[in-house]
Amino acid sequence: MTCTTEFKTTWGPGDSFARIAVDGRICLSDGADQFARVINEMLRRETRILVDLSAVSYIDSTGLAELVAVYTTARCRGGCVKLLRPRARVATVLRMTRLAGFFE
Repeated sequence: MTCTTEFKTTWGPGDSFARIAVDGRICLSDGADQFARVINEMLRRETRILVDLSAVSYIDSTGLAELVAVYTTARCRGGCVKLLRPRARVATVLRMTRLAGFFE
């Protein structure tokens, strides 16, 4: 999995978010821990995070748990997490687990 970051990407009029684009899989065997490290580092500087999932092909329960942990940390700091362009398979998992609306 490759994680890249770009800070202060605009999301809507006047709103700025730290942005992370994730490429690959977010799961126990393929990078959920790396994803968590990168996001937690971002949360030290920014509380508003935009996670681009357009290149994520698969997410498992460990990946979902990391997303929820990021969301919870950001909310405790007065921020938010938004998911951008999840692929159909990832969007289906988010809907099935009732997490799709959680990040909007």
